[in-house]
Amino acid sequence: MSSKKSRVELLVDVLDRPGQRALALATLTPEEFIAATLQEFRDVALLGIAPEDYVLCDAISGDELERTRPFEALPAAAEIMHLQLREREAPLPPGSRRPAVAAYLQDANTGAVHKVNWVPAIIGRPDPTQADNYLLAVDLQSAVNGLRVSRRHALITEKEGRFAVQTLSGNPVTLRHEGGKNETVDGHPAPLHSGDVIYLNRSEIALTFFIRQQNASALADGRDASERYLEEVGNADSAEENPNG
Repeated sequence: MSSKKSRVELLVDVLDRPGQRALALATLTPEEFIAATLQEFRDVALLGIAPEDYVLCDAISGDELERTRPFEALPAAAEIMHLQLREREAPLPPGSRRPAVAAYLQDANTGAVHKVNWVPAIIGRPDPTQADNYLLAVDLQSAVNGLRVSRRHALITEKEGRFAVQTLSGNPVTLRHEGGKNETVDGHPAPLHSGDVIYLNRSEIALTFFIRQQNASALADGRDASERYLEEVGNADSAEENPNG
């Protein structure tokens, strides 16, 4: 009589760091595993801290796993599962679109990561009385000194992969370029490059702008290694079943 495994073996692609091996408790749910993964891989660039911003998917089919269903209840739980941790795509608000490339703002004080899910993207705080409140993409209400941020503080725009930032309020904004040059931002779009810092003077919140460069060769190498590992395990299992074969 077979007994259930207490743990399941996983290969997980954590954004652009593929093929991470893990032995997870069989009773763990994908939602719990996502939370643990975000804590374990804090060194992965631009990885956020909120589990609700991520989904766990089957690497082969691309299907999202049920968040609250334990691994032991999943069809592939008896085998090695190859999974991918992916960013959840927020629904597009009216009048917006996805940026041509993946862009982020990271709070220099706390490390919190805000993905720019759409453009135009407002930086500020929620206010249902504002007609364009639905374009709020970077909510700083809960940040340290966040209440000093205007509800419509600044706006990020993008065209063909080129980003720009401008103010929407009278609150001062300084753009600190990676080379050391500072620029006062006004109501006209100022070019925004990866590595630049949007500094909100009154709140002293510094948001570093990043564009994620997908490392295609690293992903390919990682997936090749994952496939080789899965093949080796499969061959080992076959040898155990047929020791004299």
